[in-house]
Amino acid sequence: MDALLLLPHLKAKSWTFETLAFLDQVTTASGSKCFSCRSAAERDKWMENLRRAVHPNKDNSRRVENMLKLWIIEAKDVPAKKKYLCELCLDEVLYARTTCKLKTDNVFWGEHFEFNNLPSLRSITIHLYKETDKKKKKDKTNFIGLVNIPAGSVTGRQFVEKWYPVVTPNPSKGKSGGPMIRIKSRYQSMSILPMEMYKEFAEYITNNYLALCSVLEPVLSVKNKEEMASALVHILQSTGKAKVNPSCFLYSFNHLS
Repeated sequence: MDALLLLPHLKAKSWTFETLAFLDQVTTASGSKCFSCRSAAERDKWMENLRRAVHPNKDNSRRVENMLKLWIIEAKDVPAKKKYLCELCLDEVLYARTTCKLKTDNVFWGEHFEFNNLPSLRSITIHLYKETDKKKKKDKTNFIGLVNIPAGSVTGRQFVEKWYPVVTPNPSKGKSGGPMIRIKSRYQSMSILPMEMYKEFAEYITNNYLALCSVLEPVLSVKNKEEMASALVHILQSTGKAKVNPSCFLYSFNHLS
């Protein structure tokens, strides 16, 4: 992804992280260093290893993990022939920025952001900006407005996708409702037990996953099947029993009968 991802939530011993594509910048009290990764997977593995170095007893303690998945999809009812971008703030801290896109029918970004190990979250705010025309010295007001989403309104198992009105500094007095942004998001807060407490459950899944799928397949909705398939794959991958991605497992899940 070309978007700039800022990860100020991951702080340990005064370290902070910034991620641009597959480039990590680690900032400490003594300065900054950049590390280049060949893929998103390598970057994620590197960051997880760093987290474990800071918290070596992570898997043996009970903890709460907060995570957010969010898509900034598109905007409408903004002036034409302009380029626009969004900044994503969590509790008023900048975490991410989209690329700058030109308006055609709508402004389409379709960009996905995923954050793990977040502190407890209260609000999600998307700021909408237009690109400043450097040739016009008077064109200094590039802030269009913002969308504020209470974290509680998108908390749960299912994603919430809707058009959100942009609150502007100077609301239009005309009939038009003003700019809107289509956003898809889900915030989850999970209580995770020490790894040892999942041992028997993992063994049961590993030895009986086919029987479990046969029982659950007729009674699960399509969305729940996708979630179930993803969870089973992660469990089987952790026990060394699976090397497939969730979509392949979901296909098998849907064709058991």
